[in-house]
Amino acid sequence: MASVQLAVGMTGYALGPTVYLLLLDFFFQKEWRADAASRGLSLTQAEQAVDAVRSGLVLNPGSAVYDPNLLRLSGGLDLGADFADALRSTMLVVSALPLAVAVAALLPTGRGTTSRGR
Repeated sequence: MASVQLAVGMTGYALGPTVYLLLLDFFFQKEWRADAASRGLSLTQAEQAVDAVRSGLVLNPGSAVYDPNLLRLSGGLDLGADFADALRSTMLVVSALPLAVAVAALLPTGRGTTSRGR
């Protein structure tokens, strides 16, 4: 049993960051696409705007300097709010899922509640 616990723990450590990043990417794409649709931007225009902002951020990683040109590059999208909403959704999913599993584990299964006659 101890080796199974260790194997499950190591699998969680290995896959955990990947799951977080996949969920964050999924929710971020969902947010900026909805934002683009609400502003009347085509999907291609919105993708170009998001790519332009990503490229601008990659050129100065970790920089505390605010680049006002990123607003122009974003094509009117509110990427900061979109990213924050995606992060909230990711944290909600990864917090609620273990709670749901814990509640399901505590629920009675119905087995062993009836006595069988011999």
